[in-house]
Amino acid sequence: SSSTNDNHTRSAAGARESLCKVFLRVPALQREIINLILDKLPEYAHTDDDGNDGCADIPKLLVSQLRWLDGIEDATALTEGILAQVNVVPSHLQRELISLLPEVVEDRAFKPVITALQE
Repeated sequence: SSSTNDNHTRSAAGARESLCKVFLRVPALQREIINLILDKLPEYAHTDDDGNDGCADIPKLLVSQLRWLDGIEDATALTEGILAQVNVVPSHLQRELISLLPEVVEDRAFKPVITALQE
């Protein structure tokens, strides 16, 4: 039946979602997990885009966990964390982080973010 197919589609989509993404939906855990993800970026940023050491995708996987969050408890803290990491990661990760900003920056914070990126 149609409702069985809908339920199967929803459960299949949920099965592909990472545990990290699930935890990011929990308001009490979100800020700590975001901080952990952002803190780990420089640790893996030394890898190159060719994947010579097998870890090149880890920074992108970490950043991908922050994409399309259903609800951001503290958008200001996330924005500040992203901006702080932009200054310490290689250019390919800078682009990844900067591409997150439109999704998380609150309307009133666009000007300060633009100023920070110009510096």
